Amino acid sequence: MLVGDENGETPAQVLVNIALELWTVYGQSEDLRNRIEVTLHDIGIYVLEQGYDLIETIIRQVLGGLSTEKFIYFIESKVEDDLSWIRINGAIVGAVAGLLVWTFLEYVYMPFWQQFVG
Repeated sequence: MLVGDENGETPAQVLVNIALELWTVYGQSEDLRNRIEVTLHDIGIYVLEQGYDLIETIIRQVLGGLSTEKFIYFIESKVEDDLSWIRINGAIVGAVAGLLVWTFLEYVYMPFWQQFVG
């Protein structure tokens, strides 16, 4: 198992550095950049499609090892900010929608209705 190079970099960091260096050297050509991008996209799709079972197994093992409390903490730590913004946006949208409905009822519907009723 590889743990790093002589500079203490992990294999992932070494690959990132190589990719960045290649990109700076060969990234000047628009055609070559497009081919590299398409190739990397195809590689990503291949890895996801071929590794789907492995990814599923890893996720099941990791999440299966968590207690209920740890699982809840894990999920909340990942989505807490998003949920807060969803609540804020929901309150704002709800207030605007309520104001629009009230305005319509008060100034359009009720005067129109009053003509027929009384």
